[in-house]
Amino acid sequence: MDKVVAFDPSIGSYRVYFPRSIELLDAVRALPVRRFHKDWDDPHWIAGADEETSAALAQLAFDKSFVVDAAAAEKMATAIAAEPAMNITCVKTAGIITRFDVRTSYNPEVVALLRSCIGAKMDASKTWSLPPHDTSINVVVELVSRFGLTVSVDTLAATQSLIKTVAAENYIERCVLIDTVISQCEARASAAIKVLPPLAVLPTSFVAAWASDSVSRRKKAKDQALAQRTGERALQRAEERGFEKEAAAITSIQIQAVHMNLRALAGVCDGASSIDDVGFNGPDSKVGRGLALLPKLEPLQAALARSMLAKYSRQLGQAAIEAMY
Repeated sequence: MDKVVAFDPSIGSYRVYFPRSIELLDAVRALPVRRFHKDWDDPHWIAGADEETSAALAQLAFDKSFVVDAAAAEKMATAIAAEPAMNITCVKTAGIITRFDVRTSYNPEVVALLRSCIGAKMDASKTWSLPPHDTSINVVVELVSRFGLTVSVDTLAATQSLIKTVAAENYIERCVLIDTVISQCEARASAAIKVLPPLAVLPTSFVAAWASDSVSRRKKAKDQALAQRTGERALQRAEERGFEKEAAAITSIQIQAVHMNLRALAGVCDGASSIDDVGFNGPDSKVGRGLALLPKLEPLQAALARSMLAKYSRQLGQAAIEAMY
């Protein structure tokens, strides 16, 4: 289980987990409302709980074989059953269109088309407003017919009435074109998914436990990666300081004693963030904790660590120090 969608009521949004994949990343980025939660220990995407995003997320989960928790599945089902939000709406005064509003996910071609419309503006909510003139009508028709944006039949009918008012010529041909677009919209509406696709749904508590375990696994992997880098630097430092002779003479029992002492100090070490006379001091903290996390020590690493541990007799006890020699 590595592709998961869960609903988090504490933030009122979905959490989306998935392994590194360009295909999956592009699919999640296409969701109407989403952002990346940048945390090394718990990296995931947060998706909006609005109806449009919920429905799009349900389709993504179905297409890409995501596991969904019960709370997320229930919210997705509600969103899919609801009337879909229109990408294109209009504002009327006395029955006449005074502006078109366009809201959709980012597409560079759509943005270029909207920018070509004289007087078009985008507000803070990323909604484009188009004034009611000839060019904006052409843009609306192209957005629906070419890019598949949704618009109500009522808005298209009001657009036809507007054409008769503002178009000096060819309004009949353009009204016929809009009739074609109306037919396309009606066909799309009848073919739209009205039920939740068959998803792999698991109990919410089970998915929450998986997410918690996933955080622990990632933290362990992070610690192991850090320990590996620390171990490599310790080998280099031991060679530079001439510990080869000591490394050749150190026994396996002494290496075990060194490792045990490192782990004893690391177990109480807070990274030297406070002056408490417990654990490693500031200069030794990083290398000491890193070597303690290694599954085993190389002789050179043990020789270097032994020289460092000699000054911790008060914390470790004299017997533990003597066991290293």
